[in-house]
Amino acid sequence: MLIYGGRGTVQIQLISHNSRQGVNVIFVDSGRGIPDVELAMEQGYSTGKTLCIGFPGAKRFSDRSEINSELGKGTTVKITKWR
Repeated sequence: MLIYGGRGTVQIQLISHNSRQGVNVIFVDSGRGIPDVELAMEQGYSTGKTLCIGFPGAKRFSDRSEINSELGKGTTVKITKWR
């Protein structure tokens, strides 16, 4: 989001379900979108000079992750982590 996303927002939500507590982090940008989300999720993939740990690293950290992207419109990434 910082490099390719253009403008965007980050929303942090504390969540609970039954006795579980957790956090949702939602990133929404207005960038160019991701042409191939599956490829972007592969370890070691990068479109630039980065550490190649963005989406795969977030997925490993999270209990659930979603990526929705539309070319020319932007990307939304939602990460859920339970305690």
